Amino acid sequence: MKRIEYVNSMGNSWKISFLLFLCYINLAIGQSSTIKQVKEFDSLYVKGVKFLYQDKDSLEYYLEKSFEIANKNDNLPHKLKVLFKLISNANYHFDLYRISRNLKRTDSIFKNDPLFECLEKKENYKIDLLFKKGVYNYKLKNYTSSQHQFKRLIHVADSLGSNKFSKKIFNANIYLASIYKNLGKHAIAREFYQKNLNNGSESANAGMKMYIAALYLNEKKYDKSIVFAKQALDFYVQKYEIEGQKRFKNTIISIQKILTKDYIAKRELDSALIILNQSNKFYIENDPFQRTSNQFYGDIYLQKKDFLKAKFFYDKYLFQTKKYYHHKKHQDIAEAYVNLGNLLFAKKLPHKALEQYQIALTQLAPEFQDKNFKSSPNIDYVLSKQVLIKVLFSKLKALREVYLKEGEIEYLRQANTTSYKIIETLDQMKPEFENLLDKELLINNIYPAFHLMTEIAFDLHQITQKQDYINDAFYFSEKSKSIYLIEAIRKTNARNFGGVPDKIIQKEKIYQTQLNSLEKVVYKTRDSVSKKNSLSRLYQLRKTYYDFIKKIENEYPKYYKLKYNSKVVSLDEVKGEILKKNQGMMSYFLSQNDVYIISVSRDNSRFFRFPIDGSKKDNIQNWNKEIVSYNYNSQFNNEELSLPIFKDFVEKALPEETNSLLIIPDGIFQYIPFGALSKSNKQGDYLIFDFSISYANSVTLYKEQQQKQFKNTRKMAVFAPVFTGEESKGQLLYNTNEAHQISNYFRGEVFIDQEASLSTFKNTSSQYDILHLATHGFFDDVNPDYSYLAFSSKNIEDDENSKLYVKDLYAYDISTELVTLSACETGYGKIMKGEGMLSLARGFYYAGASSLTTTLWKVDDRTTSVLMKYYYEALDQGNTKDVAMAVAKRKYLENTEDEPMKHPFFWGGFKVSGAIHPIATKNRNRLLVIGVSFCVILLLFLRIRKSKFQNSKVV
Repeated sequence: MKRIEYVNSMGNSWKISFLLFLCYINLAIGQSSTIKQVKEFDSLYVKGVKFLYQDKDSLEYYLEKSFEIANKNDNLPHKLKVLFKLISNANYHFDLYRISRNLKRTDSIFKNDPLFECLEKKENYKIDLLFKKGVYNYKLKNYTSSQHQFKRLIHVADSLGSNKFSKKIFNANIYLASIYKNLGKHAIAREFYQKNLNNGSESANAGMKMYIAALYLNEKKYDKSIVFAKQALDFYVQKYEIEGQKRFKNTIISIQKILTKDYIAKRELDSALIILNQSNKFYIENDPFQRTSNQFYGDIYLQKKDFLKAKFFYDKYLFQTKKYYHHKKHQDIAEAYVNLGNLLFAKKLPHKALEQYQIALTQLAPEFQDKNFKSSPNIDYVLSKQVLIKVLFSKLKALREVYLKEGEIEYLRQANTTSYKIIETLDQMKPEFENLLDKELLINNIYPAFHLMTEIAFDLHQITQKQDYINDAFYFSEKSKSIYLIEAIRKTNARNFGGVPDKIIQKEKIYQTQLNSLEKVVYKTRDSVSKKNSLSRLYQLRKTYYDFIKKIENEYPKYYKLKYNSKVVSLDEVKGEILKKNQGMMSYFLSQNDVYIISVSRDNSRFFRFPIDGSKKDNIQNWNKEIVSYNYNSQFNNEELSLPIFKDFVEKALPEETNSLLIIPDGIFQYIPFGALSKSNKQGDYLIFDFSISYANSVTLYKEQQQKQFKNTRKMAVFAPVFTGEESKGQLLYNTNEAHQISNYFRGEVFIDQEASLSTFKNTSSQYDILHLATHGFFDDVNPDYSYLAFSSKNIEDDENSKLYVKDLYAYDISTELVTLSACETGYGKIMKGEGMLSLARGFYYAGASSLTTTLWKVDDRTTSVLMKYYYEALDQGNTKDVAMAVAKRKYLENTEDEPMKHPFFWGGFKVSGAIHPIATKNRNRLLVIGVSFCVILLLFLRIRKSKFQNSKVV
């Protein structure tokens, strides 16, 4: 210590000289160390290391003795050798206290011993320490600090430009991927794991399979998880039992934990018990891994309703977890209390369960101690937002059950307050998720909470009849809908108004184009080697892109604020600003057993709940199926299937004194063409005769689309590719006729046959207010992003270059007023919670379109041509888009003499979504000119007459 104090008191130039001198002296001392001292050190060190993976106390005893000798001889390399081995030993045994203690001792040497700078391998030591700090924080679940250490390690190792650190970098990346997995950022983790699968030693490959199994577990893909976990387990058990490699003990137990969780989730409880019991033979005395086994035993017995055994194991888990974290607050302790709360909830003791959930909340924030169920911790200071949402959702369920049991409305009101807390937490979490798939998983996991929030708001409204609770339910519904699409639109606003320089915006667009291109390569590549190389490049590019975006968000706060603006419209805004005269809205929200409908007009709002069971869902699906598969010989009766849907889910909730409907569908209701619903047993008595109908994914999205400004130039581009049938696409016999007809109504430019190519579309699409695509659309229900529209191709070999994929549209800028996709299934898609229907249309919204005209099923080419003529004719007359579509459908039905052609198959699938305001028309402009001319003539006439009158008076 005297040496350190003396060096620190010196000036810089003298300090450097003295350090060089000390380095020389230390080297000389090290070389002159007696053989006896070295042997004594080596003897103790070797004795200690023999206990590695077996007896941590014996290892520590001998290694501390060897440290004393190294310290006495002032042998710095020996001291560091011991400390790093002590940390490794504590890591293996999950002894957090000893890890922390030895990290601090090592850190102290790095910072305070001037001779550290003399060491030949000082960079190795620095990288080793960063790695061990990263692992320590990972075990603590302090993921922010852990990420920082691992990223710093990679940066330092890369800057040294040596391959000798490649293994450390690889292991650091494994931990980073595991952190992303634990935080729910699965896409990044998956790319890393897949990139490195079958890319190393047999052991490394088995390890990668274990990580992939854990990833599938988090994604609730349990069967896939089991396959990978079993493959990894077989390898490591063989290494442990046959080859005697005891260091794989923890790995084996970790894989068994994954399998146990899989079987519990699948409710295969006996299989879970078998795996847990197999784990017992691998445990050593006071093994920290045994702690989590007690939790799993508790979970199994809770599902078996053996409450006594469940409580025994849960209590044991809580005791061990508190001891493990030295009785300091931690999210694992919070989850231990949630276990006990779940047990009490299952025993139908919700009040006591509520007490446990509240104690769990006190474990999530350092300064929060309040055990009153009316309080919750400040989100900014919680240890884990993911665990907070889990606890709050449990609390929400308990509060409602206490109300049902005790009848005190205060519990229901507090549940409503808790709903807002859950959404506030979710809003804070969303910016942490860069990847769309990860956001999807986040919303999927929390979606049941939205169901319960809406149910609680409905109960409160029923009891109190207060409008406030309809407002709350509408808020919850809006928060659950079209989340990613709204975020994409707000991201565009952030680009335009966030103060980010154009060159940075252009760089981001280049990144997006590169990512889309590389993702398509990965999707289409079948060769395993080529696919692996592409995955590797994709992983690196995504990582670079996400770092780039984070940098923008940090450097431009206004951009961040605009991008992550989480505000949704209120019901008061809907009534006062959004709905037009005579327009009403019906917002649907589907839970497991009920349909909630908020019906709104400018003067009134009502709240409905209708039960929906399997048979009613089947009826909706059967009606849709019958329409889609219609043929002339069909005995289909539209009234028989659609009238019950109208009676059950529409009639009572129709807004009063309106003739225009904005439908916000949810779940299975997104497949319903509402205008084709029969209102009575009378044939042809369709809802479309009473209402013009438009659709939106959410009212918040609808408002954003309505507010977009356009040039109103009336410029229109019509694309009508010609298909011969050789490209595996059917011929379209009427699309060229359709193109010429509708181009007469606006300043239309028609692209037909070879002119209707994808390259033409790319180069010209941003120049028009209206885009009309009369072509084929193909929906991919497995990968909706790879659904596509077909353009003209030169030949069969060029077919791939004629496809406009949804994924491509994410990088387009098509700020048009209207896009009409007069093609098959352009408005049909897979339903995704929190987003709606993943159709071809969705891609155009991402690209900036304000409104869309699409189809729900494969439509007839000939009737489409007729219907589109009527539609554009009505638009040209100054009608709003929903009215224009209603006029077109009514006119089609009135003018069609062939009765079978009046079937909803031919007209019902067309829908208008997004902004419905009218397009500026030539007729209106002509009227404006006539009106102005008349006023001018009238003024001239009056002036001349006045002048004559004055002249006559003078005479």
